[in-house]
Amino acid sequence: MTYDLWADAERAIATGDGGRARYQRLASFIHEAVRSGLLRPGDQLPTVRELASRLGVSVTTVVSAYSALREDGAVQGEVGRGTFVRGTEPAQRPDVPVSLAAPGAPATWRRRALANTEHRLTRAHPDAVDLMRGSSNSEYLPLPVLKRAWTSVVRSLTVDDIQYPVSTDPEPELVAQLLALFEKDGIPVDESDLMVGSSTIQFLSLVTELLRRDRPGDWPLTVAVEEPGYQAAMDVLERFGCGLVGMATDEHGVLPRHLRAALEGGAALVVLTPRASNPAGTTWSAERLRELADVVASHPDVLVLEDDYFADGSTSRPGSLLADQRVAHRIVHVRSFAKVIAPDLRIAAAVVRSTLHSSLAQVKYLTEGWTSRTTQRVLARVLAADETAELLGRARAAFAERRSAAEELLAEGLQEAGGSVQHAHDGLYTWIRLPPGSDASMVAEHVARGGFLVAPGEPFFIRPGAGRFLRLNSGSATADEIAAASKAIVLAATGADARTGSRLTP
Repeated sequence: MTYDLWADAERAIATGDGGRARYQRLASFIHEAVRSGLLRPGDQLPTVRELASRLGVSVTTVVSAYSALREDGAVQGEVGRGTFVRGTEPAQRPDVPVSLAAPGAPATWRRRALANTEHRLTRAHPDAVDLMRGSSNSEYLPLPVLKRAWTSVVRSLTVDDIQYPVSTDPEPELVAQLLALFEKDGIPVDESDLMVGSSTIQFLSLVTELLRRDRPGDWPLTVAVEEPGYQAAMDVLERFGCGLVGMATDEHGVLPRHLRAALEGGAALVVLTPRASNPAGTTWSAERLRELADVVASHPDVLVLEDDYFADGSTSRPGSLLADQRVAHRIVHVRSFAKVIAPDLRIAAAVVRSTLHSSLAQVKYLTEGWTSRTTQRVLARVLAADETAELLGRARAAFAERRSAAEELLAEGLQEAGGSVQHAHDGLYTWIRLPPGSDASMVAEHVARGGFLVAPGEPFFIRPGAGRFLRLNSGSATADEIAAASKAIVLAATGADARTGSRLTP
């Protein structure tokens, strides 16, 4: 398993917390792990001595924590067997991957799992090339254009520009650029449909907050997500207390029958990625878009958030459910610019129709206020620059070339052993299914020793336990790095050490 729960526990008890004793911080951490589903009924906790050694604390600290948990009814001790999370039976994994987090539970294990793994491997292999993170290739971020845009905007600022705004509508200069981009992608948009925020995650949070306010009878909300899918969105939704239903994908996106099953099972919100999905690179075909629209149309109370996070780095134009009048009024289409312009700009644009637009704008105003007008103008001028268009054209070609090279090398090297590579139509990532019996954590360890950091795939699923997948950020690599990293992955995945053994890096 990639996610190391006890590594998080070690950090939690090492951090001061209002003067509470270490055993209290440990007991609180285990409580939260139980509430969020990371520890489930029937799970056995480490022995007192094992956990004391793992965390670098005294045996007395662990004994006191376990005692406090027993008094609270969170765990039970069984003579001769150990300490177990309380429950009528051991945790079971249902056929349909559903995770129901307790309201407010800090179920953010996925991002922490990736961060912990990266920290550990980077510390042990400081010279390794990082192809693990979701970042775009810095070579294709328009820094010179961005600097000129900032200078131009700042020079033209007036005192009114830095005051509280009279209106929270998007800046006209940015609106003009957005309308042109959406038109180019064949997505029908009117100026009155536009909203501006900081990110897809912000809009997802706003939609969830809106549903919690307007549909209290549906709470806790069930949300259908792609699986594998965007780990940060899963963390945020579970943080709200939502339950997650996974929908399987192929190279053309979510399978319609899985979407139908999720909606028939009670999902009130669906999160879909039209193109370049993270981590698998799936992209809708025209036929798949029609099929998904038919399913959504048959469930008139469901909202859909489209996460078009890679739009301006993409070579494909799959369209949007906004084009189908049966469902357009229930779609929140989000186009963000972090991957291809600059993550630190914190700008995303949403297309939302009619009543839903008014309701969402109200929630945003009450919770977030407005999005910086200065930053909106900067983005507008970056998008308007010919140099940006030229740079993005080169980036698209490079990403496609590197994805193709990685897919070919990895498929050839893994096929005989039973591994495979998901064909990605677009985006930065290469999604790898390792040969049977492989442990992605062990493979990542060996690949790091070979000079490259890659992401174990477990955090891209609803539940921990998916141990046969890796994500490679092929878009952030050079051609030579793709070749070397692919070779390292194949060697690590087809060797005996990929299947057995303990973690190499402390």
